Amino acid sequence: HTCIREATKDEWDFVTSCLKSDVTPKQIQSLSSNLIDVQFSKRLKENKTLHLFHPAAGDNLTDIAQHGLLLTDTPPLMKKYGTGLHLSRDESYALHFSESRDIVLCEVVVGDYCRGKPDDTKPPVSEFGSYYQCCVNNVTDPEVFVFYDVMCIRPKFLVAFLINYYSIKDIFVQFCNLKQIYTI
Repeated sequence: HTCIREATKDEWDFVTSCLKSDVTPKQIQSLSSNLIDVQFSKRLKENKTLHLFHPAAGDNLTDIAQHGLLLTDTPPLMKKYGTGLHLSRDESYALHFSESRDIVLCEVVVGDYCRGKPDDTKPPVSEFGSYYQCCVNNVTDPEVFVFYDVMCIRPKFLVAFLINYYSIKDIFVQFCNLKQIYTI
């Protein structure tokens, strides 16, 4: 069973609390899928979860709700830390790569991670002989997470913005934040 519906007030408040800027979304839709929930719960074990953002196109909303994100959903320019799905703590990173001004807020299972490289097609093997859960832009304070196992990602909300909600100051601050993320 898959469901796409308008977010409740509590859900709206939760999503806006995850946003780092004070920009107000024009719409928030709740996404749920029993199939994705079952697969996601198998990955939980003792790992922690985070809420991270990913760019999305409004026309693939039904596919995202039914099947989750796919590795093919990563824009080509968004592969600095590997070829997997890039998700970020800051919505401005996801919005930067979103053609439609829509982003997906996802709950993700985050285990061990290492710094990613553009050529990575899967996480490297750790010194303990197992694969890292994901790759990141900065091991000490990660902002960008790259996942290769899509079952570690549960899309929860589609968040739509209007470009004119952004003030010049917001755009400048987001540009500076993106510049820091991309600086090695």
